Amino acid sequence: MSFGKTLKHVLDERGLRAIDLADESLSTQYLSKLITGRTKSPTWDKALNIIEKLGMTPSEFRSLEIKYDGMEHHKRKAH
Repeated sequence: MSFGKTLKHVLDERGLRAIDLADESLSTQYLSKLITGRTKSPTWDKALNIIEKLGMTPSEFRSLEIKYDGMEHHKRKAH
């Protein structure tokens, strides 16, 4: 699963939007493009910034990527 898709899941679960993470280094437009897959994965620095804003560690975020990827794979097999 992509960084953006995982970010979307986390934001949805927490009732947050891209604007809630935006700051001078992360524009709402950039975050929206990341979430919708219209831009590639963020640089390591941007990824860390986003993950820290979510109050997570990189390993916690990666665990969610794996979890959500498994759920998405299971959904595809069910159809």
